[in-house]
Order: sequence, then C-alpha cells, then structure tokens
Amino acid sequence: MTRRRDPNPLDDPARFAELPPDHQTALIDWIGAHVVPARTVWRGQSLGGGYATSYGLKHTFQAHTGIYVYNGAFKGGMLACGHTPVDANEQNWSFRIRPAYRHALRGKDW
Repeated sequence: MTRRRDPNPLDDPARFAELPPDHQTALIDWIGAHVVPARTVWRGQSLGGGYATSYGLKHTFQAHTGIYVYNGAFKGGMLACGHTPVDANEQNWSFRIRPAYRHALRGKDW
C-alpha cells in the first residue's frame, strides 16, 4: 500500500469522538457483531466488493446501517473496540480480523 505524506484530516481516528453518541454506539455495536480478532490480516472482501480495510469496512457499515462515517471515525471505532491497525501509517488501515460468522467466509455478505 501507498504511504501518505500529507495525512487527510478526515482519516484521523479522533473523528470517532465527533460522531453523535447514537452513531458511536451503532458503530461499536456493528463492529462487535461483525468483526472478531484473528491471527492474520483479513484479505477477503467486504460487502459490495470493497476490501476489508478501514475504508472498505466503513462502506459495509454504511450499507448495513445507513449511517455515513469518515474513514477516520471508522478507524477510531475499531480502536475503541480493541482492534489495532497493522500499520498506522497507512491511509486505509488493515486489521488482524475476520468476519464474526462463518457464512461470510464462503463469499456471502458481511
């Protein structure tokens, strides 16, 4: 992946704290219901063909809930749930996660 020289402020995990409380709760609940820790980085796809990076997963969250969040807010939600990025210098973070339910591993939607 490409490292960014000038970070986009919308990619800052501190954006999570700027979400309304009900959106924070929805994001944390969604992450808890759909993502579990894993030993390896998930290289599969999320809903709609987006890869399982913070950017792809935020779109999956939006498709499931109708709530739009910035990439940074999604990153902050993952941190709040205890998921640390593989490389925090990347714009779109990867995590050592997997879908929380087995049918997602067979190509079904997250």
